[in-house]
Amino acid sequence: RGGGETPELLVRWYQLSTFMSIMRVHSTKTEVPHFPWLWGAEAEVAMRKAMNLRYRFIPMLYSLAHHQYTSFEAMFHPLLYFWPEDPHAQVATDQWFVGRHLMVAPMLSVFPPWRQVYLPPGLWHHFNPGTAAIQGPHTLTLNDVPRAEAEVA
Repeated sequence: RGGGETPELLVRWYQLSTFMSIMRVHSTKTEVPHFPWLWGAEAEVAMRKAMNLRYRFIPMLYSLAHHQYTSFEAMFHPLLYFWPEDPHAQVATDQWFVGRHLMVAPMLSVFPPWRQVYLPPGLWHHFNPGTAAIQGPHTLTLNDVPRAEAEVA
């Protein structure tokens, strides 16, 4: 698998691309194509969940694209766009906003199976129901994030 892809890493790429303006999954002619069903049942389920979540976000992405066209405001923002004086926001390079209200902090690697997410000042709600709101500023540690779940905060 030339590029070192594993089912776990490919799942994380699918989850990351869920929140991009264009979702593309490339592969080469000489390697195993990045079709979900070719990477095992567990990976297939996780990639399907990521694609289903993507379809739920398409109306939002279209609205943001139209807003960008009419207002010249970008669809995606780094944390420092909203908190320019916050030193943690200034160095957060692996999490961003889609629009003004959805923060994305993807798992970018397989190991370690955890990551830290900085929550700037404000009240933060997890995308998935049943999770208590968190008052920022706060650094949240996501442990053992299952690959079958795209974490959305």
